[in-house]
Amino acid sequence: MSDIINNFFASMSDIYAPKSRATDPVTSLLASKSLKPHMHRLHTVCLEKFKLYGPMTDEQLEECPGFDEYAPSTVRKRRCELAEMELIVPAGNKQNKRGRMMIVWRLP
Repeated sequence: MSDIINNFFASMSDIYAPKSRATDPVTSLLASKSLKPHMHRLHTVCLEKFKLYGPMTDEQLEECPGFDEYAPSTVRKRRCELAEMELIVPAGNKQNKRGRMMIVWRLP
């Protein structure tokens, strides 16, 4: 399955490239460029987490083992891209640690 996913992401590399705005500080532009080689791997790892742990919120996904080196926003952006590609779908809502409602995501 990983080969299929990697080939899919490779074909989508220009559409789902790291994003930054022209008005962003230089540090944001550099961070965006440094992330590009890791994006397909992050998409694959996110999908593997859903396969292993089942439905979860962004907050729960961010806490999964293996994401320690990434900012929560990086993990959320990859999850958002997976949803845009319809590789994960909404499965309901759940309260987060702060009592706010979050979408629970699952594999289709």
